[in-house]
Amino acid sequence: VPLEAPEMEQVWEECVEQAQATLENPRSIPRLSYVFDATVAGQTLWLLLNTTNGPAVLMAFADDGQVKRRVVFSNVLGAQSFALDREHGMIFFAIPSDASIVASSLPNDVFEP
Repeated sequence: VPLEAPEMEQVWEECVEQAQATLENPRSIPRLSYVFDATVAGQTLWLLLNTTNGPAVLMAFADDGQVKRRVVFSNVLGAQSFALDREHGMIFFAIPSDASIVASSLPNDVFEP
């Protein structure tokens, strides 16, 4: 199933810009990455999108590939990995740029089928 998200255009543009800036040194060409992290909760695949240091965006996909939910965490910037705590309705983001962990509550219905 093709992944479609508005953030993908910015990720592509930034990757091309960085690659053009480093043409003299092929070892420094950036890696194109649309997704930073993924986990499965029940029958749902959760992806943490690369938002080029913008707010954290999670997308949830059903087992048939359809988007079930999109959640934007506007106060969480620079997240590159996450963990879900279904029992307590929490999510934890790792922010490598400042070695921090950010916790946030999830909407009550986030794990409903």
